Amino acid sequence: MVKQRWRGIVKDGAIVLEEPIPLPDGTPVVIVPEGKERHEVDWENDPFLRVDEWTVPSQIETAKQQGGWKSFM
Repeated sequence: MVKQRWRGIVKDGAIVLEEPIPLPDGTPVVIVPEGKERHEVDWENDPFLRVDEWTVPSQIETAKQQGGWKSFM
């Protein structure tokens, strides 16, 4: 499915686009209003935005600390 975006405004109950688009009459579309509903990112309280804090040391990091990759052999 191709996702493309076009911008426009509502005028007298109809969507008026900023530029013409190459869609035939009758093409189904979904309209998502732009506005105050935009979400502000809360970096401090959203743990999914800080996933790097969940990481654990890998074998690579362990090998570096123990003198290189030969320590695994």
